[in-house]
Amino acid sequence: MPARVLFVSHTAELNGAERMLLEFMRALDRRVFSPFLVTPRAGALRDAAEAAGIPGAVIPMKWWLSRPGSAWKQPLAWLWNVRGVLRLRSLIRSRGIDLVCSNSAAAVGGALAARLAGRPHVWVIHEILSGPRPLLRFFPGNRLLVRLIRRLSRRVVANSSASREAFGPGTDVEVVYNGVILPGGRPKPDVGMKKRLGLGAGDRVAGVIGRIVPEKGQAELIKALALLRGKEKGLKVLFIGEPAERRYGERLRADARRLGVAQDVVFAGAVPDVYAVLPLMTLLVSASRVESFGRTIIEAQACGVPVLAVRTGGVPEVIRHGENGFLVASGRPEALAGALSDFLARDKADVERVVRNARKSVAENFQMKKQAGKLERVFKDVLREERRGG
Repeated sequence: MPARVLFVSHTAELNGAERMLLEFMRALDRRVFSPFLVTPRAGALRDAAEAAGIPGAVIPMKWWLSRPGSAWKQPLAWLWNVRGVLRLRSLIRSRGIDLVCSNSAAAVGGALAARLAGRPHVWVIHEILSGPRPLLRFFPGNRLLVRLIRRLSRRVVANSSASREAFGPGTDVEVVYNGVILPGGRPKPDVGMKKRLGLGAGDRVAGVIGRIVPEKGQAELIKALALLRGKEKGLKVLFIGEPAERRYGERLRADARRLGVAQDVVFAGAVPDVYAVLPLMTLLVSASRVESFGRTIIEAQACGVPVLAVRTGGVPEVIRHGENGFLVASGRPEALAGALSDFLARDKADVERVVRNARKSVAENFQMKKQAGKLERVFKDVLREERRGG
């Protein structure tokens, strides 16, 4: 009988960490593992999992971590989560779950419920928890957070060497990168979609995929576009994704109007299939201030779309400047504008060389089958230890 693995997600949205989770669950060998997904509410992740034949349940729980400035609220969330943890413990026991896997440092419910139910727990970390400005903070301090993650887990997995750094040198935390299924060839642009988005045949499109939040750098890219106004004809910025807060999305639109580039900025909203929009782009831009990996980077590379990314976090583990992509030292508007201008001036043959290298890099290092195999080995090791008595 396959081992029953309960995956716990801190959100029902379908962003980078959740897309990685979804693809891993799809790729698991069903002869060996039977996945079950718990989300805090209904949503795109739950729908996609059901479509893939992965059963699940909704158990409301709040994040135990928060963004800088609101960490003082965390104890209230911890109290609120008690009921959810107890429900999750009951589910683990009633369904005969063999192993629990939490996807993100933001959710502790799975780890606590696994401990209460006497089941082994694996924690997959997608966040950079160390450094001067981590995006997620623990009220008592992130050093204690790292110790708790270790204490509550049989194994810890990080999505990059950058996110592993918080656990110290010589750590046994294993790196399992995001993985993609390599398309058979370069997807063709959808002419109808291009027209619906207001993109012209001669437009050069700098695309950004991801939630619209301050740390993703969309505001800086709009300012960079304004700096290039009148210098780079036909340059447009395409944002794929929804704002986490409506007010922030409105602010970005207001910025574009104030800077005189509103006609060159397209807010497309969320798109279920990123492979449908990537071929519309001249290049993908990753302007994040902090990025533990950058799943959209390898998705673009797999599709033959060149990538320009800020050198931060785990990005240099994926991109080697001038070889399989392009790096910029900072996400300041002036730096982004200069890097965009340099890219647009590059010889087409040189860009094509970089694109070929990028696709080869994905094929060698970031294929889903390879990365899913690493996670399966972690699960097998933990279950083997459990059978031997821990």
